[in-house]
Amino acid sequence: MWIRALSNEWGRLAQGNNEGVVYQDAIDFISKNDVPKDRDITYAQFVCDHRPLKSEPWRVRIEVGGDRISYPDDPTSPACGLLETKIILNSVISDAKRGDRFCTADLKDHFLGSPMQRPEYMKVPFACFPPNIVQRYNVDALKTEDGFIYIRIKKASMALNRLRSLRTITS
Repeated sequence: MWIRALSNEWGRLAQGNNEGVVYQDAIDFISKNDVPKDRDITYAQFVCDHRPLKSEPWRVRIEVGGDRISYPDDPTSPACGLLETKIILNSVISDAKRGDRFCTADLKDHFLGSPMQRPEYMKVPFACFPPNIVQRYNVDALKTEDGFIYIRIKKASMALNRLRSLRTITS
């Protein structure tokens, strides 16, 4: 189950997998030689969760190690801030006696659709790739001597957005 969940996450981030997931084309698997010499290379963090009420209950999310990226532009995808959230919720609560209701939506892949001005790079151990991803993308041919696969990140991810938010809050 976890291998399928990991395959689905790689498929979503790249250009699909054998399971037919909807992909975002946010990353490319590349050779180490394709990484510019002046660029920082970060790591991936894997977050695993079991959500029994979701359509895909076994979930793996890959987050970019944002503390090692020196992205010069704003990597965030604007979303509703705390002030706007408070105003909306207060409005709904205040008008509840007139029948007002509140609705939310799950935008799980929203941040993967934000193109970046320049790509960022990360490396991931070869062991973190399921067999069908290795076969589909010929990842084993890209493996370095020390056992890593290099990845070009083309679109902003939630991890970059979290990093930016933390910097704003602590400033």
